[in-house]
Amino acid sequence: FVRINGITKSNISEVYEILIDVVKTAPKGKEGSELSEKLKIEGVEVKMDHNSTFVLLCSHNTRDKKCGQTAPYMKKEFESQLGEHNLLRDSNDDRPDGAQVIFINHVGGHKFAANVLIHKRNGEFIWFARCSPLNVKPLVEETIINGKIFPDNVRTCKKFESIDW
Repeated sequence: FVRINGITKSNISEVYEILIDVVKTAPKGKEGSELSEKLKIEGVEVKMDHNSTFVLLCSHNTRDKKCGQTAPYMKKEFESQLGEHNLLRDSNDDRPDGAQVIFINHVGGHKFAANVLIHKRNGEFIWFARCSPLNVKPLVEETIINGKIFPDNVRTCKKFESIDW
């Protein structure tokens, strides 16, 4: 995971072009260091992100009211459960191997319950659908900590090569 700080309206196109070039041309596993070397725009900084997991929650209120209503409860429950395992991090916490919970925009397919997208540093991506706050504890303890997947709630599951620094 990488963080790119300092992106503005005036430099977004240039940052995007460099990012796409690095993703297309960098040797597998070296994307992070290549991006750090090539992204030399004044005020823009590339940093390694030390989290091991990102939990993304659809919170779009106008496309699907259910997400707008459920996401804040899901976020509170994720933060509580991750906190019990000393995994909860915020954007200013650089301790390694934590997890951040972030609201995202509409991802579709969730008229009756929330979507939870889990990205892990090791390259795993799991998209769970039809989730409620009751699903959070098993998602933290079984999926985030132990790598178990619940097929009944999975919309998609992929494994990518992780980026190395």
